[in-house]
Amino acid sequence: MNKRLRLKSALVPADIHTFLKQTSALAAGLTLSAARLFGGASPFAAALAAACPTSVGFTVLAGCISGYLLQYDGAWTARMLAAVIGTGTINLITRKNRFIKHSAYVAPINAAVCMLLTGLTVMLAQGFDINGLMLYVCESVIAAGAAATLETAFTAVPLFSRKEPLPQKQLVCVTVSLCIILMSLEKLQLEGISLARAVAVFAVLCASKWLGTTGGCVCGGAMGFAMSIGSSFPFLGGAYTFGGLVSGLFSPVGRFAQAFAYAVCSAVAVLMNTGTADLMPPLYETAIATVAFVLIPEKFFTAASVYFVGRQTLPEFETMKKAMLLRLESVKSGLEEVSDALEQIARNMIRLDKNNESPLSEEIKQLVRDQFSTLALAVGDISDRFCGETRFDTVTASKIAFVLENYGIKPVEIICSETSGISRIEISAQKLKGKFSRSALMSDMESACGYKLSNPTVREEKDKTMLTFVRKPRMNIVVGKAQFSADESAMCGDTCDCFPDKDGNQIIVISDGMGTGPRAAVDGAVAAWLFAKLLVAGLNFDSSLRLSNSALIVKSQEETVATIDAAKINLHTGEAQLFKAGAGVSLVCRGRKVYQYGKPSMPLGILREIEFDKETVSLSKGDILLMMSDGVSSACYGLIADELRKSNRKDPSALAERVVEIAKNSGSGRHLDDITAVAVIVS
Repeated sequence: MNKRLRLKSALVPADIHTFLKQTSALAAGLTLSAARLFGGASPFAAALAAACPTSVGFTVLAGCISGYLLQYDGAWTARMLAAVIGTGTINLITRKNRFIKHSAYVAPINAAVCMLLTGLTVMLAQGFDINGLMLYVCESVIAAGAAATLETAFTAVPLFSRKEPLPQKQLVCVTVSLCIILMSLEKLQLEGISLARAVAVFAVLCASKWLGTTGGCVCGGAMGFAMSIGSSFPFLGGAYTFGGLVSGLFSPVGRFAQAFAYAVCSAVAVLMNTGTADLMPPLYETAIATVAFVLIPEKFFTAASVYFVGRQTLPEFETMKKAMLLRLESVKSGLEEVSDALEQIARNMIRLDKNNESPLSEEIKQLVRDQFSTLALAVGDISDRFCGETRFDTVTASKIAFVLENYGIKPVEIICSETSGISRIEISAQKLKGKFSRSALMSDMESACGYKLSNPTVREEKDKTMLTFVRKPRMNIVVGKAQFSADESAMCGDTCDCFPDKDGNQIIVISDGMGTGPRAAVDGAVAAWLFAKLLVAGLNFDSSLRLSNSALIVKSQEETVATIDAAKINLHTGEAQLFKAGAGVSLVCRGRKVYQYGKPSMPLGILREIEFDKETVSLSKGDILLMMSDGVSSACYGLIADELRKSNRKDPSALAERVVEIAKNSGSGRHLDDITAVAVIVS
């Protein structure tokens, strides 16, 4: 049982849940026993008794028997009671007896045989009649089909509990089962107006809204056939089908347009049948259904849409291609921003340094070649991601499209994918215009996809908006930072940033420009900005590192050196990857134990060939990750470890401040290097 079902069970007491289930079973038995077709045929109660689960078997029997007794009609009632008791008894025996395998054919055969045998018994007592024989044969065939349909509909009940989309087979059977129930209630009328027919019209409108013209036609045909059998309005079959088609065509426009279109179709159907007696009831029923359809809040339709197959389905290979193009477009956009920024930086440096007029050196040429090589690796890395275990969900994508349309958002592409258990929704939409409730949109999207979502990452482009939603992780982190500038008259030379990537990981980056003051601050900021921008664009850590290193080397002829200390924390699994280029150690506190991670490595901006020092750590609730710039000397590690052990694990900012104080006060004299500490607490 998943978390949602456990919560539901906790909110609804078991005895109330059982009472509601048994009451519904009793009502179903009473209702279906009232349905009569041509010649007094009544096959649906026997079909229900043959198809129902054992947990409600006796209650269904009680309802069916009570219904037939209330309609007492001599031999007919005796035959119906015999058929229902026979099918119900066989159903209970075959489902409970472990020596008998209950297959999908048992219920329809049970219903058909019992209905036919009881009919033949009546015929033996009253005399043979060819018309009566044909009636009993047709009745048994209908009973078999109804039993198979109802049994499949019962299997869809758990899907409603879990808010999962209904497969096509279950969807059809649920629709037909609703038709059977409404057919049974059609005779309950007030001044000729049937609530069942009004519900049928409402169902057709809903189907056309959720599934377009296809859903409107199919549901309209089914409901029209059910409501026209035995009714004084035989034209309802065509009216419902045509109304479903037209309202489906108007579904993109809105509910009011759908309701108006259906009402016009209904009026046309009535005017074309002026020879029929009182034609007002169908018009009243249409009015009741269309008004209810317009007035019901949009949240009802959004929440219910999760059960139905969407209008837009794409082959998986086509979806994969589109997903790849979206990701490559993201990489391209990020690289173009970096290229423009580097060009601007170069112009500024030339303007500041008039003597810097030397041609490109051999080293610069090598660096340019390195950048092309790194780009090839980056594109290869993206391709490798899609060659792995990635699953694309076109059904959820169509539901998301339905939700976005309701908020006036026009999606161009929607990609719903899952890799290594992490679900992601990537949306490319036309430029967002107008105002809407972001919280309401998030809530409706969560209802559509069936799981909680984290706040999206948003990237605005010239003519469109890119949004990425990731499934809300089971873990959360709280981040606090503190800094100290060794040069009190200038800004701190360290830069730190924290942001999510496209895969739902949390990225933390500390960059330390060598030295102190404005120049160190610029170097640190440039390194951190480049590195973060490339990661957000979709490159992996190695590719981002190499491109940032090349950019720092070509920035000017003067040495530009900066360290990178980065952590990528997977909030779904708790795995943290630590990456360091010339950075100091990181500490992880788990309970009372403190672990040290980090080996010596080269900073950016010195050598063309560079690699991270990489380590992987498993984090869990209550753990603390502390990242520090190299302004924190190794002599402080013991005091800092003690501080981590006694931390209350609630205020990472206070912890980071305390670490900076310890590092600043270590040794004698004034501290000569900038200090940055970032504390991460897992909750």
